[in-house]
Amino acid sequence: MSSQMVRVAMAAMFCSVALSAHVTAEEAAELLAGTYQTAPFTRPAPDGRLAYVVMRFEFDGARNVVMASTFADEALAQPMFTYRSEGPVDIQGPSQRFAGGWDVISRNDTSTVEIFVDAPAIWADLGLSACPLQIGVPVEISGCVDGGPFNIASCAEYDVLWLSEDGQSFKTGGGDVNRCEKPPEELGTIDYRRVGD
Repeated sequence: MSSQMVRVAMAAMFCSVALSAHVTAEEAAELLAGTYQTAPFTRPAPDGRLAYVVMRFEFDGARNVVMASTFADEALAQPMFTYRSEGPVDIQGPSQRFAGGWDVISRNDTSTVEIFVDAPAIWADLGLSACPLQIGVPVEISGCVDGGPFNIASCAEYDVLWLSEDGQSFKTGGGDVNRCEKPPEELGTIDYRRVGD
């Protein structure tokens, strides 16, 4: 049996007993570990056109990497930029709000943006005009970003990691709450699917 099939079987078992005190945080970390990715979806770009976005979430049981890759075209052949955030995640215990979910506290160690086109007006609209952006070079933006869509928290943030019964669908917390102060009250609408082994 492949490691992927073992994880899926374990995830199904985990989800059925997620609220049980018998599942430890370490076991949950092992079950949640993996790489998850969204299908492409659209978001309005600052210049009025549509941007095509693919989100990726990688979790090794202790740290996560969140990436948002943005493209100018539906075929995903014209990359604009990639945002990458990385940091530790501490699993607190089974979520009392979301069956199949685990409450976590996450921290952001790094936040980088790598651009693939020269578009100063777009970078300014995204609050990146003070950042020393260079094509093809990931640049740390936590000290230079000014507004825009990038949520770079210096606090420990409350969140939830949710996994479907079959272990294939993954979500994080959603809603408009200050996660430095309290956990999310709803699951996010972005649906990640497990990819790879």
